[in-house]
Amino acid sequence: MRGLLKTVLTDAVLAGVIAQNPVGQLATMKRTRAPAGGAPAVDTATMVRVFKRVSTSAYCRRKDLRDVVLVLMGTGARISEVLALRWSDVDLGAATITFSGRVTTAVGKGTVRLDGLKNGDQARTVAVPVWLAAALTARAVGVEVDAKVFPSAVGTWRDTNNTARLWREWRGSSGLDIDAVSSHSWRRTLATVIDDAGLSARVAADQLGHTKVSMTQDVYMARKRVHRAVADALGSVVEGTNKARI
Repeated sequence: MRGLLKTVLTDAVLAGVIAQNPVGQLATMKRTRAPAGGAPAVDTATMVRVFKRVSTSAYCRRKDLRDVVLVLMGTGARISEVLALRWSDVDLGAATITFSGRVTTAVGKGTVRLDGLKNGDQARTVAVPVWLAAALTARAVGVEVDAKVFPSAVGTWRDTNNTARLWREWRGSSGLDIDAVSSHSWRRTLATVIDDAGLSARVAADQLGHTKVSMTQDVYMARKRVHRAVADALGSVVEGTNKARI
């Protein structure tokens, strides 16, 4: 805005409308970096509480929200990828899910499924935990192999905004302090769980579908935590040195 205003008023000076350009007298504004935003990750204790509450919630069962949240928690996938799942993408024997598309809603077209993922990949296969495989196995009873895993009430592809609205309604009445937790929070949470388990950032990037490992490290893995392992490593060095001298 400053640059545009300076250009306009320079033309005014040249046209003789004003004597000088006042923009040059303005003090320079200091640019400050905005704090990191986005969906927050949750700690493992909160994750367990949400898991238990969602699993037993009558609201989540009635709105068919429970299994959607469990897949988000158990895979770290984007909500658009989860809602695009077909049963042909789920291998219950191998306990894997292949994300190969995403849903999107357009005016006049409704919600449709697009092949391919956000990062340009055609597909991403991830292993799922035992508790998620069990939930999907129970859900798969009597379904067709090419059917949608999470259809809408009328059998169409499910809209991400409507699903997010159901999540907001539930979390607000859940009694848990999770008002800021969105579907994207589970991606950040899973990245932190992977980091805490000692797995590499490359593993996390593969799981989350990031093209660049640096994206996973810089944005998704939790920072500024107390790392006891560093103190333990330094302790081992000092203790080892003392033992060597003895």
